[in-house]
Amino acid sequence: MKPKVLIYTDGAERDGNGGWAASIFYGHQTLNICGNAKNTTNSRMELTAVIKALKRLTISCDVELRSDSKYVVNGLNLWLHIWVKNSWHADRGRKIANIDLWKELNELKAKHKVIAKWVKAHNGVNGDKRNETVDKLAVLMRCQLDPDLAKKTLLIYPIDSKKKK
Repeated sequence: MKPKVLIYTDGAERDGNGGWAASIFYGHQTLNICGNAKNTTNSRMELTAVIKALKRLTISCDVELRSDSKYVVNGLNLWLHIWVKNSWHADRGRKIANIDLWKELNELKAKHKVIAKWVKAHNGVNGDKRNETVDKLAVLMRCQLDPDLAKKTLLIYPIDSKKKK
């Protein structure tokens, strides 16, 4: 029986500066990973988050992936197998955006059973807390590349290291 893993991912981008984040849940353990890149797109950051998370799995797992990106969810659940069948072309021979990342993701997906589920983003107090966490991490990673933006973002996403009693 394969281990069951829950993964949340998100990507963020503004003016070519991008951040990605993933939270990996296995049993009572949680691992948060994140990073950033320049000259990128939001879609590339979304895919990078999934790739980086799957690369952390050292054995074959049953993975439930949750993302607020319909691009990622539809790509994994609907389009990927069609692209492979069509020799990495979309319908009517169109080129696939981010094909390098999709090919890498396809190789990683072959090692695991991956089911992707869409979650609503930015849903306030009633939203999915785990999705909000990866969103904040991705935004903060993006902001590391732009100090002026980082100052403004920290006002929106404050980090309170001291809990009030």
